[in-house]
Amino acid sequence: KNKQMKKQEGFPGQLSYVIPDKILEMVARNLLISDLYITDIGYYPHARHHFRERKVGAPQAILIYSIEGKGVISAGNSEHEVLADHFFIIPPGMPHAYYADKENPWSIYWIHFAGPKAKLFSRAALQPILIERGKTSRTNARLELFDEIFKNFDRGYSIETLEYANLCLNHLLAS
Repeated sequence: KNKQMKKQEGFPGQLSYVIPDKILEMVARNLLISDLYITDIGYYPHARHHFRERKVGAPQAILIYSIEGKGVISAGNSEHEVLADHFFIIPPGMPHAYYADKENPWSIYWIHFAGPKAKLFSRAALQPILIERGKTSRTNARLELFDEIFKNFDRGYSIETLEYANLCLNHLLAS
């Protein structure tokens, strides 16, 4: 296969939060948010050489939302090019790999999310879904929701912060 440089993490300007297991145990017991919650979230701008492969999948669903550039996602038995303004949700437990295009690497927002409702959100389709930019696309509102979650996780993991950030996740996925 093509020998390309692979980078796991560390993009200039990146943001990422991995919620500690101890905190996730608390979230899983909280009836307000236990049905759908964030385990990891981030933003990778111009993610040159970004590559990730999970041969047995991840325990959570994974949302990848590309805002510019392009990348490729292999999930299940198919491979998909993911362009700007597209999102893709990989179901929990599905083997997959994804990587940024060499010439025009994607900038992506991503979320790993869990809970009983996670599978429901990932049933949509194993294909990139376009969110066309226009008067009704609310792209800026969606990016502000990501920013809102980041700002809250910056403050720490109080129960109020966790509830608010995870209720924002419901709004974000619904959008």
